[in-house]
Amino acid sequence: MQNPNKVCEFCSDEFTTRRTDTRFCGRKCQSTSNNRAKAKDEEYLKSILKVIKKNRTVLKQIFDDSKIENNIVTKSYLKDVGFKLGYLTMFLFDSETKNEIHFIGDYSLEQISINNYKVEKR
Repeated sequence: MQNPNKVCEFCSDEFTTRRTDTRFCGRKCQSTSNNRAKAKDEEYLKSILKVIKKNRTVLKQIFDDSKIENNIVTKSYLKDVGFKLGYLTMFLFDSETKNEIHFIGDYSLEQISINNYKVEKR
């Protein structure tokens, strides 16, 4: 029985397979395809890490700024200084206050009212 011809998923060349589950014409196409797929994942993760780093820097600046009373800021202030809600490294639910506490590294952001957030170093 003759082996079927297939089209390489990477370079689109036609080749004769030795196995029915072969996807690439050779190791070079297989390796390059896998490396490119991994690079896309890495770029996505790098873009998220960039936002998390920026968010941590914003929280550190708020925490260190003596002009900000009790480290409480508004949602619009966070937006104005480039903070992006939703990018965090961990969150906890405080059963006492019934609030979510979002962590970005060693800083936390707790929503204490609809428009106000408290920043703390943990």
